[in-house]
Amino acid sequence: PCFPLSLQRAALPGAKRTLNIMEPRYQQMYRDLLANGARRVVVPRYVQGPAGTYLAEAAVVFHLLDVKDAPPGSRTRYVCQHQVLPKVVKITRVLNPEAFEKKTTYLKVECQEIEDLDPDDDLSVEEEQLRDELLQLAMLGRATGSPPLRRYEYMSDSLGRCVLVDHGAMFPEGTINLANAQRGANGFWELANLWQGYCDRRAVALRQQHDRQLQRLRAEGRERERGALELREALEEELQEHWSRNADSMQVLLQMDRHSDRLALLLQLLQQEARRLRALKAVAQSTGLEAQA
Repeated sequence: PCFPLSLQRAALPGAKRTLNIMEPRYQQMYRDLLANGARRVVVPRYVQGPAGTYLAEAAVVFHLLDVKDAPPGSRTRYVCQHQVLPKVVKITRVLNPEAFEKKTTYLKVECQEIEDLDPDDDLSVEEEQLRDELLQLAMLGRATGSPPLRRYEYMSDSLGRCVLVDHGAMFPEGTINLANAQRGANGFWELANLWQGYCDRRAVALRQQHDRQLQRLRAEGRERERGALELREALEEELQEHWSRNADSMQVLLQMDRHSDRLALLLQLLQQEARRLRALKAVAQSTGLEAQA
């Protein structure tokens, strides 16, 4: 079974994800999963393009942990808890592609695990460099007031609504050096999940910052001016760009078949953010204004 999702926040190996199931075809899929005992579903990212729907070739596998009936008053039928398995797969064949458009049933696919082409390479130096960069980013973030490195997860509240839950600091600042970037869900992908949580919190900080700017305009009686409208439009554009850029980067990580390439890309993302924070800190110190999120 295959459950394509248009995820703003990529599902990465080792993470836990909650899905609210509404569509009848996916309600049936979960009933089938429970009936046959397999409890596994392939979850690729999909995007809508001018020529139709594009399905990512590299996908993660969700292992179903628990299924609950949605609470009364909810639009959903089931609330399902999953663990994302460590191995990424490559979809080699879609058995019933017409089902996605017709929505008569769920997709079924054939797939194979993506194996690393550099399993015997010693990448300890690169892994140490990535861990050190993560530590430097955490320290820089503390100094600039940017989001901490914490585990964030989208879950459902009592009405089935999607909420961002803060699970607290994954690595307390004194023990962040215990993290490692070795292959696997408890190594590299743990760091990638931390980075994605950072990006989640930054999106929240962006919205909060724009809300404060709008509140100032409202207090001055200027909320209906053109500048306020442009500010709202700029926020939505900035958020969409932020989500898209992060989701694209995580998808590239998933489809890579070399651990060295994954290390290099995540290191590049961390270094770019560190440069951004240093520049914002310098601007804030010179102007006395609030640093941008």
